Amino acid sequence: MRRYCLLVAPSPSTGYIISDVERLRVSMQKITDYIKAQFDIKETALILPIQRQA
Repeated sequence: MRRYCLLVAPSPSTGYIISDVERLRVSMQKITDYIKAQFDIKETALILPIQRQA
């Protein structure tokens, strides 16, 4: 895809498209944590583990 973008319309934003979303996970979590801290958002949901049924 990057080659296609370079051949069609080179621009300053070429290469910013990330096809592997896992690469963004850590960065997005840092941003989320910062926003939650600024608004003093607390986790309120009770999270229960999923149990396998026999």
